[in-house]
Amino acid sequence: MKLFYLILGVLFIVASGIAILSPLNKNETLAGASLSISTFLFGVFIAFSISDRHNRINSIRENDSIERAGLESLYSMSMVFGNQRRVAEKIDNYLMAVLDYVIWDYNKTGKEFKELVETATSVKVKNRIQAETYNSQEFTISSILTARKQTTGLIDERLSKLEWLVLFVLGGVIVFSLLLVGTTTVQTISVVLLITFTIMVLLAALYTLDNL
Repeated sequence: MKLFYLILGVLFIVASGIAILSPLNKNETLAGASLSISTFLFGVFIAFSISDRHNRINSIRENDSIERAGLESLYSMSMVFGNQRRVAEKIDNYLMAVLDYVIWDYNKTGKEFKELVETATSVKVKNRIQAETYNSQEFTISSILTARKQTTGLIDERLSKLEWLVLFVLGGVIVFSLLLVGTTTVQTISVVLLITFTIMVLLAALYTLDNL
């Protein structure tokens, strides 16, 4: 993560140095065409990527809510079978495992979840109420399993190196095009630096969202 921000900082310094100390020769025709196309494409890509990352985070949160609600239901239903203490202990162990691992290692909590399921389902059904509760318990476990699988898939769903390359290239083309317009006055230098800084901030924000 630090390397990514270091790269952004170095690129910003290089662009600033070129704009201030060694302005490029003007080529407004080429700069205008490349600036229009690259700005449009960069805007589309960055907007889509940020929106997609937000949707990913919201989906993870929704699955987490489903999972926690399911755990509460399992504990409530365990009272019907009289094994609530053992189920509560396994739930605690599972939640502790979830907290101990970073989000990228979420799939490593499968062992604790399996123990929870085995404890919750290892009961003898003695009457109709318990039979109905057992069926509800199986449905709840199935819902939690689905939420876990979806969460694991969403966690692994990261922006590819190709997508990052496209964003960096488009951002670089925008800055280069601005430099071709000319940076001989304080106003133009300020505009180039502000736009370059904005591009860096957007890339940093996207990187943060991709690593949540």
